[in-house]
Amino acid sequence: MKRCSKCGLEQDLSQYSERSGGRSGLHSWCRTCYRDDARARRKRKPGGTREAVLRQYGMGVEDYKRILSEQGGRCAVCGTDKPGGHGSFHVDHDHETSAVRGLLCGKCNMGLGLLGDNPKQAAERLWKYAEATELYLDYAI
Repeated sequence: MKRCSKCGLEQDLSQYSERSGGRSGLHSWCRTCYRDDARARRKRKPGGTREAVLRQYGMGVEDYKRILSEQGGRCAVCGTDKPGGHGSFHVDHDHETSAVRGLLCGKCNMGLGLLGDNPKQAAERLWKYAEATELYLDYAI
């Protein structure tokens, strides 16, 4: 048993998250207090996390909505209307200039990121590999 330093309740050790560096190896606050505090901090943060991310690219919520509307409410690559992840489309941008290119679903954003700085070259290598190993069926580019 352990007493939470925030709420003062004595609870089973399973109610505490692990924490390296502490004497007990557990957080001093129980999971409930830790979660409630995190929620309260998010509410206090002006604009919320989404707006902070958009500001990185010189965008506001209205810019995001406009781009999404121009894309028909869909991913600019695959056309899905399901953003995945945290429920909003990812801002695709040039990593050198931060210029926004469009909004992508989580899968397309991750795929593009994994292809690196030269997605055309990476995609061509993947296609050659698929052809050579007969991974493709009757797909056409």
